[in-house]
Amino acid sequence: MNVRMAGIDSMAMAGFGRRAFARLHAMQSVIVLILGVGGTLLALGLVVHELWDRELTPLVALARSGMAFWAAFIAMLLIEPVCDYAILRRLLGTGAETLAPLVRKQSLNALLFGYAGDTYFLTWLQKRTGDARAAFALVCDMTIGSALVNNLATLVMLVVMWRPVTALAGGRIDGWTLAVAVALVGVPILLIGVRRRALPSEGLPTILAFQTLRTVLATVLAAATWHFALPSVPMLSWLLLLTGRMIVSRLPIIPNKDLAFAGIVAIMLGPNEQVVPVIAGVALMTLVAQAVMIAVAALPGVGGSWGARGAVAKADGAPRTEP
Repeated sequence: MNVRMAGIDSMAMAGFGRRAFARLHAMQSVIVLILGVGGTLLALGLVVHELWDRELTPLVALARSGMAFWAAFIAMLLIEPVCDYAILRRLLGTGAETLAPLVRKQSLNALLFGYAGDTYFLTWLQKRTGDARAAFALVCDMTIGSALVNNLATLVMLVVMWRPVTALAGGRIDGWTLAVAVALVGVPILLIGVRRRALPSEGLPTILAFQTLRTVLATVLAAATWHFALPSVPMLSWLLLLTGRMIVSRLPIIPNKDLAFAGIVAIMLGPNEQVVPVIAGVALMTLVAQAVMIAVAALPGVGGSWGARGAVAKADGAPRTEP
């Protein structure tokens, strides 16, 4: 009798566990949204507090930084969707109709958790192409390729700036940190291997080439934006801070990496450091710009139509990929 009751209890617990997991899975998008918005608001609070203490003077100074600053800032915002557009145009033959969804993808990734925008773009591309398998394969390649290129770039910057980084950290960074960084680079490589076994991927070289270009340009433009805002600071200092920004950007489950990095810099360097308001101001301007971009991209008619110029399939219905 006891054995039978124990079996019934085990089945009941298993059923409860399945129901709880199903409910949690159904609430996943809501949980991600709440955590993403909450994390963004927390980082935003730190940045606004830093700027408010200075009576928003840094924002006024940034607005008057000159054309070079604004050119670098705008280019920094647009480099990701433009490079992704080039990838899709090369592999699928798409046109300007992909720009608006790509802008929304970037903004969602920045405003909420990373990959929130990728999930949205996957859904959009599946509907547009009518081939869920090919759309999933392409977005998967773009996501994994981006992680690989960004991890490699972060590792290179960490190696190049190793001495000043360890000096700034007071010796708390050692060889184990570098070993972990190397291991993180290996994760996307492993995922690419698994991905290529599951589905053939002929466009991966094109994806990696454009994303390498994107990462290099984005890194240069970020440093240039800070430099044009405060030219008196040596470029070596900006490169050191840029290395820290790249490290923070590779951390998982952190929404709005720019705001998070600005908050970390404000805490570590203190309110009297002259670079703090510049980084905080640029992070806040980036947040506002991303919100504006996602609103503009959502306007009716923005992004063009899915016409003959943007056709994503050949006559036989198969997506065109690079040979």
